[in-house]
Amino acid sequence: MAVVLGTARGALASRGMEHSQGLVIVEKMENVTALAARSAKITCRTTNLADRKVAWIRRTGAAVLAVHTTRISPDTRIRVTHENGRTWHLHIDSVRPADQDWYTCQVNTPNVTQQHAFLEVTVPPDISSDGNMSEVTAFEGENVTLICRASGVPQPNVTWRREDDLPLPVHSPTPVYTMGGSRLELGVVRRHFSSDYYCIASNGWPPAVSKRVQLRVNFAPEVRAARRVVTAVRGQNASLECAVEAWPRGLCYWSGPQPAAGRWSPRPGAVLQGGDRLRIGLLAAAAHYRRRLVLTVHSVAGTDFGRYRCACENPLGEAHDTVELRDQSGRRGGSFSSSSSSSSSSSGSSSGSSSRPPSDPYRRRRPEPGGSTTLSRGTGYGGTFQERVPYSQTEDESAAEERRPAAGAPGITSLLHLLAVPILPVILHCTT
Repeated sequence: MAVVLGTARGALASRGMEHSQGLVIVEKMENVTALAARSAKITCRTTNLADRKVAWIRRTGAAVLAVHTTRISPDTRIRVTHENGRTWHLHIDSVRPADQDWYTCQVNTPNVTQQHAFLEVTVPPDISSDGNMSEVTAFEGENVTLICRASGVPQPNVTWRREDDLPLPVHSPTPVYTMGGSRLELGVVRRHFSSDYYCIASNGWPPAVSKRVQLRVNFAPEVRAARRVVTAVRGQNASLECAVEAWPRGLCYWSGPQPAAGRWSPRPGAVLQGGDRLRIGLLAAAAHYRRRLVLTVHSVAGTDFGRYRCACENPLGEAHDTVELRDQSGRRGGSFSSSSSSSSSSSGSSSGSSSRPPSDPYRRRRPEPGGSTTLSRGTGYGGTFQERVPYSQTEDESAAEERRPAAGAPGITSLLHLLAVPILPVILHCTT
């Protein structure tokens, strides 16, 4: 039984009585405060009671609750006990807020001897789900107000705070970490307003209660490369990273590699999947809307060099950025060559008779008219990529053909050769 005794507040005391032989005395009673759902005990102390009876009366309705130890009220929560016939107790079990009232201890003497006590029933704070928020979703740039209504006796005070212990995003010249009131005005929200907010209700009677309100601000993705150029040594590992901000989170992925400027690739920018040499990770950051999109390439090969694209998309939009993986040795990435030249080079190196430097791997050799070139790419992401590309004369090659002299016509070189031949002198003799 949890009962708190307070000082007398507004007690309606009857006229004081002088102490004398045989005179019935009812001592001044103390007011009582009890928590709802607990038990309350109101005490009345008497002197010289003899065979007189003590009655308990509730002021509202002037209802007689009990006489001596006999309960008169139909309310079964009420009972009366006493100690040696002098100290009497009115017990009310499972106290309700409606039990709050004035209670009178009365002795049936000719002049009616009585005292009064006030029962105050307190109700711990409560935050119901009705009419209160638990999750709020807004678009970036909208106005948002969080609402939290609490009940209790006495009326609870409501205080707001942010879960991550950051200042509340309110207009103030100094940081504000707590704010009172049932409404928290956030104004125009930005993505960094996204957090869990707590409203805490207390009224001096434990326990204090709290409710979490989750605020999520929706916005289109933003993607930024941590480093736009990453160099790597063949055979070692390389890590590419992009910072992503988006809510809802949406879908994030890597694609590539695409060739660098001036290079030709038979497979432009396919979406990458994790495998034996590729590891794709999406790592969480401090804020729930931030993540790190990481691509790790193990045992970098020549086919791995080029531009990679990190992208993220959600229902509000799409964003991407690029990261270029370069060969630290300075060699051109992507070992493309014709199949015929690869086979001849292989046979030449095996016999030891060829010492020609390697040709440009991206140069397409001119086949016989009407022929084709087979471009092959070394083992990259699980296999060898080959594609037969029909040969067509380029614009530069056509111009060169037009500048080439026709068959049988003397060229500049032939004329210079003729000029270099000495001319035999011819002497004309004149006879007279």
